[in-house]
Amino acid sequence: MADGAMQITNAAKLVYPRAKRCMCWFHVKKNVEDALQRLVVDEKLRWRMLRDLAYVQLAITKQAFKASFALYKDEYDSVAHEAVEYIRTSWVEHQYHSTWYEGHAPRLPSAFIAVVTGKIIPGYSDALAQNPSEADRAFETAEDASTKIHEVSGPGLAGKFLFVLSRGADEDYLTSEN
Repeated sequence: MADGAMQITNAAKLVYPRAKRCMCWFHVKKNVEDALQRLVVDEKLRWRMLRDLAYVQLAITKQAFKASFALYKDEYDSVAHEAVEYIRTSWVEHQYHSTWYEGHAPRLPSAFIAVVTGKIIPGYSDALAQNPSEADRAFETAEDASTKIHEVSGPGLAGKFLFVLSRGADEDYLTSEN
């Protein structure tokens, strides 16, 4: 929800007290980029930190999210302690801002919302506005969001992870044992 502004969070809590709050990955990444620049983190290190944080974002459970960030912290704490602490306190352990990983809200786009709002929704809207006599081909040109498999490995990660968009698996089932 937005860029983590507490004013928006508090207003939403007031109007929708039982709503599940989701952070937008783009806004988390943008805030972290700004902080890394402000903290004068070397450009090459900044790029690696952002790349590896994107791997953390792919976690499909809260347990995987925390474990991935622990690996991230182990990798970068010694070379960019202030930056890692900023990410940890602002985006990983924060009560409202730690909801930017893929598994927090299955089937909701946290990473490619711009594609959905910029291409897919307008494509369907344009298709709906077409002449009703051509209804059999109304959605022919509209793009669709498809399930993707991401195979991720990196020098700072101990092992290889496979991330698949869930088709309704129970969150409790998605543990390291299963």
